[in-house]
Amino acid sequence: MREIAGYLLIRSSSPRCERAQRLDKECKRLAKEKADLPLLVRAFQRLTVRSVKFIRWLRVQLFARLHHEPDIAALRHLYATL
Repeated sequence: MREIAGYLLIRSSSPRCERAQRLDKECKRLAKEKADLPLLVRAFQRLTVRSVKFIRWLRVQLFARLHHEPDIAALRHLYATL
């Protein structure tokens, strides 16, 4: 953090970057001890990111207006008149 002209500036860094740095540091420490990082710890980030992406995709699919609604309405009208 820095202070410029009386304002406190907070460094903005993403939690993902901070977590990656911590994991890298932990991997290096474990490599010195000839040990491995547990699989659950390594896979947790991937599972979390994938689940968040899926939930976002699902939300968009459920709540987005269909772009072909006018076409469906026109087809309904055509089939009703036939």
